[in-house]
Amino acid sequence: MKPPGRTTLNRMLLTAMRAQAEIEGSEQARILAGMQTQPDAQRLERRDDFAGFVRLIDVIQSDRQVFDRLQQLMARRKEMTIDDLATVLDDGEVKAE
Repeated sequence: MKPPGRTTLNRMLLTAMRAQAEIEGSEQARILAGMQTQPDAQRLERRDDFAGFVRLIDVIQSDRQVFDRLQQLMARRKEMTIDDLATVLDDGEVKAE
């Protein structure tokens, strides 16, 4: 299988919003069809996870400093080797050697 390609925050946001809506819709449809009496707890947890992704991406996009820092870290990560990743400190800075 081909590894994941590039994406954007907007595309990730829309995907998470759609997934959240699909889970809600399918759970409501199953209840209305009499297939179940209440929503499945695991599917609701997954819906909540997608809602969390939506909130996280919204925060990233609404704060320019957070967005710029994320871009810097992503660019730096592309340049790192496996050995470099092992030296990353808790604050996200790469240890100078």
